Amino acid sequence: MTYRGKQPAAETLMTESIDLHDELRTQHDQPIEDLIQVPLSEKDPEKTVRVSSLLDNHLHEDLIQLLREHTDVFAWSAADMPGIDPKVITHCLNSDPLYRPIRQKKMSFATERWQIINEEVQKLLDAGFIQEVKYPDWLANVVMVKKANGKWRICIDFNT
Repeated sequence: MTYRGKQPAAETLMTESIDLHDELRTQHDQPIEDLIQVPLSEKDPEKTVRVSSLLDNHLHEDLIQLLREHTDVFAWSAADMPGIDPKVITHCLNSDPLYRPIRQKKMSFATERWQIINEEVQKLLDAGFIQEVKYPDWLANVVMVKKANGKWRICIDFNT
């Protein structure tokens, strides 16, 4: 369709700049309910669980007693789980042999972060969770993510 004659003036709709991400972020960052930090062992105060504050007192006490009686089922570190049979669970990379492996550019880290990475890798090696393999044409870098408690989580980013 063509329009002959005088063109109508373009209308401009003014909108305010609204960022809904901040509003959504604050909703998702907060727990649904208040949680109470409960130590499971008097000998080791770092071994804690979080329990709902909405439980009635009787249920709250029973739950804490149950958790304290069975602290041996919790794994607080990789060293607490040595000897898990690989038949239980094993992670393998599902890669197609038709595609060439991709070598990521080797990342460099500050000395402090290298120490953290080496300590974490050594813990996993000692627990038997990982084993060293050599791929001459493939490399995936570690990614360090800071946890809420100030410690570091070491991840591998296989996407590239």
